[in-house]
Amino acid sequence: MLFTLVKQDDIYQVQENGHLIYTIVQEKEGNLINILLKNPYEDVVLSFYQIKKWYHILPVLKSHEFTMYEQEEKIGELRKSKNGFDMIYHDVTYHIYGGRHAAKRSVIIFDRQMQVAEFTIEEDSCTVNFSNGVFGSIYALCMYLFMEIMKENEFEEEAYLDHYQGMYMRSI
Repeated sequence: MLFTLVKQDDIYQVQENGHLIYTIVQEKEGNLINILLKNPYEDVVLSFYQIKKWYHILPVLKSHEFTMYEQEEKIGELRKSKNGFDMIYHDVTYHIYGGRHAAKRSVIIFDRQMQVAEFTIEEDSCTVNFSNGVFGSIYALCMYLFMEIMKENEFEEEAYLDHYQGMYMRSI
């Protein structure tokens, strides 16, 4: 499957084959960021809520730790790790690496040793290529977040290059 994130009239839209699937809205509560994924009927499907830890001494906007909710149920977390990010979704950990390869910026997600998704990031747009349709809404929500994180160069380039499998090795 292929989703595309585009910015139209200051609103980020997730499209599949040119058809609107979701919109992404960013809200702020004090210094904390909430990222909401809404369906075309404006219902919130998934959301990331930024976590503020009591021991944060850096500005909150640089923390990049989020809890993931489906309606009112907590279903996972996204947190910075040594070499990139980890997404814990229903007790399964997915490893996320980002960087540049062949003049493109991309983010890759691994489940154990298998690459399950690849995000290609441009200035105001992003695409994600994946095979498991169950994760479509999660990847749609991640597109906006990874695009913002990539702007801040928060990924470890060496870890990305160690894990990048290239087009010919992908299983997606």
